[in-house]
Amino acid sequence: MTEIVHPRAQEIEAIKELKVRYWYCVDNKLWQELADCFAEDAVADYPNGKRQGKGAVAEFLQRTLGRGPVIHKGQNPEIVVTGDTLARGTWEAIVSMTDARTGSEVEIQTFYEDEYCKEQGKWKIRSTNMRVVPAEGSKQDGQTRMP
Repeated sequence: MTEIVHPRAQEIEAIKELKVRYWYCVDNKLWQELADCFAEDAVADYPNGKRQGKGAVAEFLQRTLGRGPVIHKGQNPEIVVTGDTLARGTWEAIVSMTDARTGSEVEIQTFYEDEYCKEQGKWKIRSTNMRVVPAEGSKQDGQTRMP
């Protein structure tokens, strides 16, 4: 029996490894390594703020998530390689963290909508948009906020 291999399987696997590294760095507070996951001019759009530039993104995440525990449980990647150096992907994740304002633990369901690019032969996050799924029965004022 002949095994069928997706022609971009290695690229898709490298992108999956990149996203896992991103979550690992956030969860373990490895801020310099986190910055290295992003393209130089990356844009990150989170429910509690938007930043541009890999250093600004890492600094923002350190400031907002650097004090309490954070655990990402990512799953269900849908990755499409759109060229030799471009790709996009959507991920579902459950994020457990401590709300810096209240000190209480929260768990949120999110979707990450990412664009990737290759810089010097390595996949990087070019943009990420974290969309929080409102909890069932939650009151919505048009703004979904993340701690």
